[in-house]
Amino acid sequence: DLVHVGISDTRFDPLNNTLLVNKTDQTFTLFNLPSLELVQQIVGSHGEIIDISFLKSDASSKQPSHLAVATNSPLVRILSLGENDNDCRLLPGRSDIVLCLAKSKDQTWFVSGSKDKSARVWKAFSKRDPSKPQVVKKKTWRTVAICEGHVQSLGALSIAEFLDSKGKSITLLATASQDPTVKLWDLSSTLSAAEDEDAPGDTPGKLKSLLTMQIHDKDINLIDFSADCSLLGSGSQDKLAKLFSVDHSAKMGITLKLAGILKGHSRGIWYIKFLKHDPYVMTGL
Repeated sequence: DLVHVGISDTRFDPLNNTLLVNKTDQTFTLFNLPSLELVQQIVGSHGEIIDISFLKSDASSKQPSHLAVATNSPLVRILSLGENDNDCRLLPGRSDIVLCLAKSKDQTWFVSGSKDKSARVWKAFSKRDPSKPQVVKKKTWRTVAICEGHVQSLGALSIAEFLDSKGKSITLLATASQDPTVKLWDLSSTLSAAEDEDAPGDTPGKLKSLLTMQIHDKDINLIDFSADCSLLGSGSQDKLAKLFSVDHSAKMGITLKLAGILKGHSRGIWYIKFLKHDPYVMTGL
């Protein structure tokens, strides 16, 4: 973990053999002894909240079970949403502030983008005690892939999930930066390999981008795939929104082709969103 937090106070509970640690970042963390296994974590303050995303630990669940929160910190916070649950997990691995989050359609995995110029793909796994295989512990979130290559802060993400012409499930991740470039990444094989919840927590793989393209003259603030994944929209500090057609059947691999430029804003564009059921795109400051 690249983030080191001071300890204000500790309390030992001999009855339950646990240690409560009060840290200077306004968190209380409860550990089992002597293993130092994390039991529960309570956060007193989240500071400035930059982005949030609802998540599910199980795709079959009707309601979200967790909330991912990006704050002015390198740590993504995962809050449990159970009625009687007051737990927060801090996900390490970043060296600078997390700027954006994007989740899958089924909400079981998500991606975070950071000032450290990279994106990380996170997925929930159940931890089991080998001596008590019937007991399933709380889900733990683990990095399954890292996307590196941008040369400045990575501040925008969008995920596309679709079936190709052969009926194969494809998952693409678009990342955008202050470069100002957009990169496309194929997450399909990475997510398939991560389906085994009993797989060991190996070092996450580093992915290679399928495409890198400069699409604006200034920082890219936001990107969004259309519902059918045929278009990618972008909004930038250059006061322009742009639309690109996405061709994932090209012989040379995936391609982006400029389909339109939207002008009229007097300042940088901080919002772009395709409507789900209508052929419209919204832009805003």
